[in-house]
Amino acid sequence: MHEGPKALIIGAGIGGLTTSILLAQKGYSVSVYEKNSSPGGRCGQLIRDGHRFDLGATMLMMPGVYHEVFNLLGIELEEGKDILPLKDLYTIFFNDCSSLAFSPDNRWMYWSNTPEHRIDRFAFDAATGCISDRQPWARFAPKVVGEPYGGRPDGASVDVDGNYWVAMYEGAGIVQLSPSGDVLQRIPTPVQCPTMVCFGDDDLRTLYVTSARAGRPTSECEAAIPAGSLLHMRVDTPGLPVNFFRPC
Repeated sequence: MHEGPKALIIGAGIGGLTTSILLAQKGYSVSVYEKNSSPGGRCGQLIRDGHRFDLGATMLMMPGVYHEVFNLLGIELEEGKDILPLKDLYTIFFNDCSSLAFSPDNRWMYWSNTPEHRIDRFAFDAATGCISDRQPWARFAPKVVGEPYGGRPDGASVDVDGNYWVAMYEGAGIVQLSPSGDVLQRIPTPVQCPTMVCFGDDDLRTLYVTSARAGRPTSECEAAIPAGSLLHMRVDTPGLPVNFFRPC
């Protein structure tokens, strides 16, 4: 019978398994409890009808932490696998359709701060996943009754030159900003409330634009190009490519 210290770990995900292994190395008797049928958490898989689906992220965030843990275990992280750097990590969408976007060199993270009519920029460390130095990057005039309104920044994407393309909700347009935050062009849309832009097609030179319908007046919903339409247009500069999981 083990007379040393004991530990009980709830959950056999990445954190639970790592903690269990490190405690076992220090002489603990470790018991791990997992509600699912197999361990792994976000690293788990679903295999059905001959197809394999990853249950979580297919990218390695904060590699420094993984290297530290693997080194403690005497294992090379890269052994038996290829770890490939991604040019563009990901885009995150929120319920209000605003999104995070990243510069081509992954030095900057952008956030459409829609309620404040502002786009904020953060310094981004791709090696650790940490953000810092939040700064207002671009500002837009708020809505004033009786005055023209250009909209508020909503969903956005970045092209290969680092230009930031953003849908201007209630502003009937798309704004393209340079990497320094200067307005390069404003593209009108036939809908009042564009919500998100993204680049598509094989050459990533088609800009797709979604728009809002819920809560919009009847005049917009019954227009020739109604609210809620999906729009597209060709652009000169391609967007950043989408990253796909590449198995080792």
